[in-house]
Amino acid sequence: MLNGETTECRGEALVELLVNGAAVRNRCLVAPVLVCGADVILGFDVIKRLGGVAISKDGSVSWGVKSCASAMIS
Repeated sequence: MLNGETTECRGEALVELLVNGAAVRNRCLVAPVLVCGADVILGFDVIKRLGGVAISKDGSVSWGVKSCASAMIS
């Protein structure tokens, strides 16, 4: 999954993700193993519903970024 290998899909689940107080319900695929030991992989649809994301040069993550222009102004 995402590294050229395949993984078994065990089904779907409706989950609620909570990031910095913002809750998003989404139907997700359930797999026993993800790439590099990740617990969850977010698609752009979920990232957009969470208000966007920005990753700084030092690797810190900020959620709720509305656009590239607003991220650069902050």
